[in-house]
Amino acid sequence: MEYLDNNDSLLGETRIVYATAGCNWQNSPTLHLIRVPDTVNWYDYHIYISSELDSLPGIQRSEIKSIKVTLLGFVSGNS
Repeated sequence: MEYLDNNDSLLGETRIVYATAGCNWQNSPTLHLIRVPDTVNWYDYHIYISSELDSLPGIQRSEIKSIKVTLLGFVSGNS
């Protein structure tokens, strides 16, 4: 999820990820990673925006004007 201001500028993000060896993403004041344990099983995730923003101290809640949700999937063998 991307948290955007009134100019659609990115303030911060929440990502649900399964990190592989080449992934160097780290949590930061404007990026919160929710790591999944595997890529085999389906999991049910509930994201409560207010609680999620507690994990992102670099974002001023009053500046958020919209939230963009993007779903991406990558399959082994993609080029």
